[in-house]
Amino acid sequence: MERILEAAYYDFANPASFGGVKKLSTITKVPYHKTKQWLSSQDTYSLHKPVLYKFSRRATLSYGINDLWQCDLVDLQQLAEHNNGFRFLLTIIDVFSKYAYVIPLKSKTSVAVKKAFENLLQQVKPRNIQSDKGNEFYNTQLQSLFKRHNINHYSAEGDHKASVVERFNRTLKNKMFRVFTYRKSYKYDDVLQSLVKSYNDSKHRSIGMAPSKVTPDLEPQIFKKLYGYTIKNSKVSLNKGDVVRISKANKSFRRGYLPGWSDEVFTVSKAYSSHPTTFELQDLKSEAIKGRFYAEELQKISKRSDDYWLIEKVLKTKGREIFVPRTWFNIGNHNNKYSITYEETKIVEKDYVEYDIRVKIDEGTTDEDVIDNINQSIEEKCGHFVLFALDHRNINVHTAPNYELHLTAADAPRLLTMLNLPREDRIIKTSESFVFRKPSKTNKDNVLKIIARNLKRHFIIRTTRFNHKYTDMDNLHHELFQHINFNLMQTGIGGAADFIFDFKEDKVEITVQKNVELEFRLLYAPIFMRMLSMTKDVVLTGKTLHVLQKVDRPPLNEYFRVSITDKPTIPEKVKKTEHLELEVGFYKHSEQLFSSFKHLAFNHLANNKVKIHIPDTSTVNLQDGLRDLLGFKKSTLYGGTHISDYQLELDGGITEIYVYSDIIESHFVGDTIAPLLRIIPVMSTKEDQIVINYQRPLYFPLRKNYIDCIEIELKSSSGDGIIFTSGKSLLVLSFRRRTV
Repeated sequence: MERILEAAYYDFANPASFGGVKKLSTITKVPYHKTKQWLSSQDTYSLHKPVLYKFSRRATLSYGINDLWQCDLVDLQQLAEHNNGFRFLLTIIDVFSKYAYVIPLKSKTSVAVKKAFENLLQQVKPRNIQSDKGNEFYNTQLQSLFKRHNINHYSAEGDHKASVVERFNRTLKNKMFRVFTYRKSYKYDDVLQSLVKSYNDSKHRSIGMAPSKVTPDLEPQIFKKLYGYTIKNSKVSLNKGDVVRISKANKSFRRGYLPGWSDEVFTVSKAYSSHPTTFELQDLKSEAIKGRFYAEELQKISKRSDDYWLIEKVLKTKGREIFVPRTWFNIGNHNNKYSITYEETKIVEKDYVEYDIRVKIDEGTTDEDVIDNINQSIEEKCGHFVLFALDHRNINVHTAPNYELHLTAADAPRLLTMLNLPREDRIIKTSESFVFRKPSKTNKDNVLKIIARNLKRHFIIRTTRFNHKYTDMDNLHHELFQHINFNLMQTGIGGAADFIFDFKEDKVEITVQKNVELEFRLLYAPIFMRMLSMTKDVVLTGKTLHVLQKVDRPPLNEYFRVSITDKPTIPEKVKKTEHLELEVGFYKHSEQLFSSFKHLAFNHLANNKVKIHIPDTSTVNLQDGLRDLLGFKKSTLYGGTHISDYQLELDGGITEIYVYSDIIESHFVGDTIAPLLRIIPVMSTKEDQIVINYQRPLYFPLRKNYIDCIEIELKSSSGDGIIFTSGKSLLVLSFRRRTV
């Protein structure tokens, strides 16, 4: 029976060749179930079996409002120039009520994402948050915030990681792009929250009402509607120990004719009676595979232990036979390395701000006009913090605290003369008076420098909300700290400090950000400070914990001061070098090779030469073997566009295979000694099968009389070990008695 099936299936001219179960069974008259079982053992069928993309999956369970949030980042960087620099949308949805929150972000750094969550968690807090495994969610800052609020954060495996928020993202983007069409503009930041409100006020099919209408009283009704289906015991199609392949359905834009199933096979280790049934797998080494799989993602195959298996990687093979490649790797360790040196902009924080101010003293200008011109130039740059005033024969220079005036002999000689100072550099840190000396007229600009250090902004934060009446003294602490956080947000410095109340311990944790100080004085906040167990004036920085005391009345009309030290940032360019490697392997065409490079753009020209575009200010260094393969004379290429000097030699990687064995004595090979058996010419053929027969074997003395193991090594001419893709052939070793 197997011979009949094999003869029909692998006969190119047969109508049933390389087809499905039904056609092969019909033509060969072999029963359907036996045909199916035989095909499941054939790699050509099981690897290319159609993949099922849509099937029933497990529901994401949530047991009430704010029990589980899902969050994601929507990338809208291409629209940033139309939306005040907003590049991402942080989307959050309550899985139970379907209520959504959307926060626009200018970056997806840990600081930006943490700040967005901080502001939201002051209003509402979930018990669980689910996200993907991106660094924007898995960083120390955000994880510490979740831990502080007792929020359980986790991620799911598989292709459908956070399906509820992903579905909301699609709905939101549909609305946004309809707005773009209507307004003929890509601006959305001014209507974003209106679109979110529209969604929250619209009836949701799954819960039968608008998300904004969901209340705790309706939770039982909604839970029944979401999860109250009758769960049928589905037939378990796989059993423990079954050999399976895994679907590659999650690979985007997969071509239908390419293998849709994994080359590697696995065994079922456990089945879960979820709805629908899911399975755990392990590889053939009994190592567990992460995640669970649906039956539709697995294909049961029939493989015996003595069947042939495709080789992923072979370094040494023991026994009578070795594997030789049907296709060989044209990128090896001798031609896969390159490095890129480029400029990276690093943001550096400074403790001061510099202002360069140009002053021109023109011919015919009066003394008063000279002073007015200086003051006007200073005011345009930094305000009234440095001022020149003419007082008869004196000139007074006023500098505000933390401001310095720098005059240099090279840049401000006329101004030094005007202040009757010698021609040498001078720094004025406090207000001073100088004898006025009429400056000589010149059309050359004089440049003075003003440096401001440790600049601070001050904000007054009220401890209570305006006109709010506190009637419940038992709930005073909770209400009070909510109002303080609200007042911080209203002032525009919501992220500067955070008051987190622990009602169980009756404590409050005050977290103050870097460069921020909270100043409490008994004169301005006596009741509030007594509540915080403070007995004297204090300045808070960092993180502090305070045991709360009961007070007889709320701290009305009390306040404290927030001081923020501004530390400006400047971009600084630094050189950075990345040492990169192409993955060793067989690249079938130039597009596949070019797409493996990072930071570089390639074109394969009609004359088989290579055009490479390197970003400006960047330098690329190619390993000699890679340089030769791409056809360039020089190993170092600078920013710009370059065309190779020679044609691309993608098939020129391996021209011969060197076969070594440990059982023979080393002998002379050229100018070296090695245990070489044969040199096999490859000749860059593209045939599926390489067959080489030698009518007259070469004989070499054996290294030892007793052989229990034979080791074979295959290497390229450069000495690199050859890694195999597929194919299995028998290498026949011929032995004869040694003649004396």
